[in-house]
Amino acid sequence: MTSANPSTAQSRIVVDELLRHGVRDVVLCPGSRSAGVAFALAAAAAEERVRLHVRIDERSAGFLALGLSLDSDLPVPVVVTSGTAVANLHPAIIEAHESCVQVIAVTANRPPSLWGSGANQTIEQHRAFGQHAPTAHMPLARDLAEAPRWRSLVGRAMHLSQDPAPGPVQLDLPFVEPLVPGEGDEDDTAAFLGAGEGEAANPWITRLMTSDAATPAASARPGPGQAAPAAHFDGLDFGPATRTLVIAGSDAGELGPLAGLPTFAEPGAAVPRHSVHPLAVPALSPDRVIVVGRPTLHRPVNTLLSRQGVEVFAIRGRSHLYYNPSGAAQTQLPALPAPRSGAAEWQAGEEWLAEASNANTKARQAVHAELRKSADGEVPPTGMDVASAVMRGLAQGDALFVGASNPIRDVSLVDALPGGVRVYSNRGASGIDGNVSTATGIALSRDGGTASGRTVALVGDLTFLHDIGALLVGPGEPRPADLTIVVANDSGGGIFSLLEQGDERFATHFERVFGTPHHADLAALCAGYGIAYAAPEIGELPGLLAGGAGGVRVLEVRTSRRGLRERHRRIGGR
Repeated sequence: MTSANPSTAQSRIVVDELLRHGVRDVVLCPGSRSAGVAFALAAAAAEERVRLHVRIDERSAGFLALGLSLDSDLPVPVVVTSGTAVANLHPAIIEAHESCVQVIAVTANRPPSLWGSGANQTIEQHRAFGQHAPTAHMPLARDLAEAPRWRSLVGRAMHLSQDPAPGPVQLDLPFVEPLVPGEGDEDDTAAFLGAGEGEAANPWITRLMTSDAATPAASARPGPGQAAPAAHFDGLDFGPATRTLVIAGSDAGELGPLAGLPTFAEPGAAVPRHSVHPLAVPALSPDRVIVVGRPTLHRPVNTLLSRQGVEVFAIRGRSHLYYNPSGAAQTQLPALPAPRSGAAEWQAGEEWLAEASNANTKARQAVHAELRKSADGEVPPTGMDVASAVMRGLAQGDALFVGASNPIRDVSLVDALPGGVRVYSNRGASGIDGNVSTATGIALSRDGGTASGRTVALVGDLTFLHDIGALLVGPGEPRPADLTIVVANDSGGGIFSLLEQGDERFATHFERVFGTPHHADLAALCAGYGIAYAAPEIGELPGLLAGGAGGVRVLEVRTSRRGLRERHRRIGGR
């Protein structure tokens, strides 16, 4: 059956099949070549089959989809037109790939006959994201009899986003004109869309999973907040006769049989029973280190992995990689090692636990002493003080998104996260781009799910300004019910003060090429976007956070980079 409008017909069937695969949210950027998909999504949203989020900036839209998927653990498509619109998704796709998040880049394309012809807004889009996202390429629509094949290709894209590990995928859709529906086009596809109930509501391709879980697969990953699978391995011992330290990256999940061992855990990992502060790690002398996930925050932690006489074991978290930048991890385990004795957990020896506990206490005391100095006005406040105040304002059920660079490290150093708070951060590629959009997506996902509590984002000023476009949300679009963005503003890149570039030898050019101070008026920017704004003192933050945002608001807290390097030298560096 030939359709009078093949692009419209294919668009409707593609959207219908995406929704059959469990898609709950879709992010859409306006464009001409993607018009058929836009109309189909608008109709589905009007029928309350999907929640649609329209954004004009593709880079922001990509990270919004990332945040929605990061919280829900569901695939989230982001739809863009052809040309540079596709390229603007690349940063979010890289982060999704490195973090194993299911972002579906639905890219409208020109028909193959125009590729390489010099036609307007036409670029090479096949495998546009390289190794970061496989491409499912849709054939040009000609006949409605091909509808099963279209559905099958959508199914292929969705399964590529889940197997062998979660991650992004590109679904490339070439469309011919006419690009908009004509009168009567609805009748062309009605018989191919199904009634939306029973068998018609199922995906075209169904993947059955085995129920035999006796042996964990090598590709198994923990979902958000879950534990990796556990298994017995011959010859391994992490019991009282050893001095085993666990290092858990933000993607580690619950530690299961390792919970009885001293553990340094990055924000985002489960809060450990026997916590080790990151500044305590250099003071310890473990003989074995189990790395779960990707720990990327603190140099002393990574230095330990290269220390002579330390046997390193690597276990994948949610990431697709075994963490081993030093090459010291000679043993890779596909699952958490469980004791063969039948015990639920490995237990550390009392002497080793006491040593780790004492080192942890000393490190925490050093940090708290510095926080008291700034509270008493002895030293200028830094981002660490803001992180501490934010921690005090959180409650069980809240979600915390922490921006890249200094904020996520400050949260780790303060080490005072309340129980029952879920922590998110873009640690895949660790960029400052898209952080506000990601936090917005997390908040929107929580609004649309069963989560209670508020969403709080803690970011630096450069991170906030880099993604200021995330505040631009059109009238009638879904908006977070309770999102507070706390901006620790030290007017520039404070992280560089703590790195080699911050040495006084480079003071002549430091401010211009690394410090990058600015005079941006955050209050005026927020007013321009219609966002509530306040500039509280640090001591006022916990009370303000406890009251909730009642929408979206920005709280700017002024801090200082002056003396930042000396402060971290006093507490033990990074």
